[in-house]
Amino acid sequence: MGIEFLSRGAKQCYFVDSSQVSINTIKENLIKTKLNEQATVIKNNVLNVINKLQLNNVEFDYIFMDPPYKKRLEVDTLEKIYESNILRENGTIIVEHDTKTELDEKILGLELVDYRKYGRTSISFYRIGDV
Repeated sequence: MGIEFLSRGAKQCYFVDSSQVSINTIKENLIKTKLNEQATVIKNNVLNVINKLQLNNVEFDYIFMDPPYKKRLEVDTLEKIYESNILRENGTIIVEHDTKTELDEKILGLELVDYRKYGRTSISFYRIGDV
């Protein structure tokens, strides 16, 4: 999804994954698409990376999350993003998840603003609500 964002005009994109195989694939695809100059690729646990981004005052307009379906990391990651203030005021978090995983309409100060279902995959869109 990050490569798609870059190909449509995003200036910068961070890719975070704990799997070396996934990191290698991301890097190869960035080189093939000639978008590697606009990308930062990090092999680490996303919760650790959120801490580092917060310390460096990095903020995002869009955050796309696609955690492993079986690990059920969606809520923990959404809470961490909200608490870290790395999402800009009008930013959007896009969460891909298993349709069987039901996410609350409100998670801390985040509000569900849209929901789409595609077979076994669901996409939930969150924004910072009126806190």
